[in-house]
Amino acid sequence: MSNAFHPFHALTAKANADYVQGLIDGIRSRDGNAFAAFYALTAEQVYRDFYRQLGSAYLVQDCVAKLYVLFVQAIGRIDTPAKAADALRHIEAKILDYVRTSGRDAPRDKRPRPTLSADVSEILLIDLLDRLKLPENTVPLEMIAAYDVYLKQKSTVLRWLIALAAAVLVIFPLLFVNPKGQLTRAGGVSPFTGRPAVTLTVNAVLPVRSVTAAVDGQAVPIMQESRNTYTLLPQKSGRLTVTVKTLGRGKCTESLQIGD
Repeated sequence: MSNAFHPFHALTAKANADYVQGLIDGIRSRDGNAFAAFYALTAEQVYRDFYRQLGSAYLVQDCVAKLYVLFVQAIGRIDTPAKAADALRHIEAKILDYVRTSGRDAPRDKRPRPTLSADVSEILLIDLLDRLKLPENTVPLEMIAAYDVYLKQKSTVLRWLIALAAAVLVIFPLLFVNPKGQLTRAGGVSPFTGRPAVTLTVNAVLPVRSVTAAVDGQAVPIMQESRNTYTLLPQKSGRLTVTVKTLGRGKCTESLQIGD
């Protein structure tokens, strides 16, 4: 039987591993607060999963309650976050299969209610603690839910930070790669100076930041022909020196004797 339900990423995220493991250990020790925290972390997804398949809030609430009862009954075989996530998906599939084969399908709500409201969530939790004969939770559900939201946000931020760090590790060495430049005498005489022009071709990993040129200390006009090609217009003979700088710390200097 294929599983129509989504994985429980909140349980298997590495950032939540210690927290979720502590909840599992707490449930195995029949800690009401641990169960309440686990419920707060997963109930919204469980509700959405069932509602997407059944479309009846009344029927879905029964399925949610049944799922957590079966989960706690099986807790002796569940000792890791990954096993907890797999168990929830397996129980979801079993309950859905039972509902459909037993003819318990109910008409879909005329006004869809695909999310679990805070009031209904609180009522379901109180009923579950009573049915499972677990101690009442001493930490309010809204505080637990707020902490779960924090964990999910922290996990998202952590993933972005890892991606950013990887990008920096890739880009940072490129900042120090020097470009390469090649100077060649252009054919003919420039109409601007009446002297032969010089072509500069740049080969660079990063974009060129600046190009400067001088003949024996006198600045030379530069025209950019394309992304990596420049035309230099020296106005006198001498040694032409060109400096190319790229974004970061990349730099190269090329020289060419021109004129007489």
